[in-house]
Amino acid sequence: MQSARIHQNDDMFHGSTEHYASVGTQMADFVWHAADLAGAQSPLVLELPCGYGRVTRHLASRLGPQQIHMADIMLPAVEFCAEEFGVNAYVITEPVYEFKNVPDAFFDVAALGSLITHLSPATTLAR
Repeated sequence: MQSARIHQNDDMFHGSTEHYASVGTQMADFVWHAADLAGAQSPLVLELPCGYGRVTRHLASRLGPQQIHMADIMLPAVEFCAEEFGVNAYVITEPVYEFKNVPDAFFDVAALGSLITHLSPATTLAR
């Protein structure tokens, strides 16, 4: 069952639950399509950054929380997603591109939504 609760600090929510849900659903659809293209029947997904779960809630509902590994640099967001959606949750520390706290695992799909927009140009080009 998908949670409808939106965290009070979710800066992706701008007052319209319909818009919030549609963007989350759209990204979850992209992940599902990528998994299908990869031939993954029960895909293991890494979502980074996850924020407060705009996409996470749809992925967990569609694929099951055990299949979702999400990470972010914001501890309150990671804690919220772990508690609210039951997903595997990790706090990322600087430098974010090293994924120090994410387990060494194979993921069928990496959903990196807005990751690049959060990195400096030098960091983006370095990796």
